[in-house]
Amino acid sequence: MIQASRHPSALGFALNRKNFRLISNRQLILGSTFGVVLGVMLIMTRNLDFLAPFVFFFIVIMTEISAPFVRGFRYSRMIRYPLFLVPYFLPLFSFGIPATGHEDLLLGLALGIALGGCLVFVQFKKIKLLLSDEAIELLVPDSVQILPLIVFVTFNIFSSIGQEIFYRAYMLPALTSYISIYSILVTAFLFSFEHYLNRWATVTYENRDYPILFLVGCAFGLLYFFTKSIAGCVLAHTIYNGPNIIRQYKIYKKGKKRHQAPNRTYGTLAA
Repeated sequence: MIQASRHPSALGFALNRKNFRLISNRQLILGSTFGVVLGVMLIMTRNLDFLAPFVFFFIVIMTEISAPFVRGFRYSRMIRYPLFLVPYFLPLFSFGIPATGHEDLLLGLALGIALGGCLVFVQFKKIKLLLSDEAIELLVPDSVQILPLIVFVTFNIFSSIGQEIFYRAYMLPALTSYISIYSILVTAFLFSFEHYLNRWATVTYENRDYPILFLVGCAFGLLYFFTKSIAGCVLAHTIYNGPNIIRQYKIYKKGKKRHQAPNRTYGTLAA
């Protein structure tokens, strides 16, 4: 998801980081509520095949809520990031990817490129703001290293792969056998809901971003539903996340220039 600022200024993303907390009340309340509802459904129904995707989804959101607490020691980030990713791939070890029929790979890749490009284009103004020198200048850290950039890029790529495998390759076919094409709406809602529970949501997303995420999830679901190409979905998702990767690279380059020439001023703040 292209990360937005809660303020109209390009400075908003950086300034609003003060709202960041390891865990928020909405994470606790909504995550616990989902768990209670899921538990009741497990007790009341014997259809475990239908509920299995929701059990895995509960594992995803609870891991996302708890993983941020893995910090405060050396290489904690190297442990924390994989914790975010592992739950997406758990269904592969338990059930494998459900059979989906013939895969139209070339059509899926072509449509994935087109879809990803369209999603980026419709948010061009927001992307231009996020990649502006004013916004980048405020996000440059005191020290810059190449390793965090590599970790960030790798995490974004594998996050796109993991989410598409989980929501489109596993959950969508698993639910389609019960609720037909409406599974696209359900998986898109859960896709958006997971982002709503993300610990950075109070910093990076506005309320209007979640309906957009829902529509993005629907678009990815339709792409997979008609092409059976998970590669096309991953490609579209990666292109959609591309501006975040570009922004992080620009932060790294800006910081590297700043520390190579400490006496030189880079960027100015609006008066």
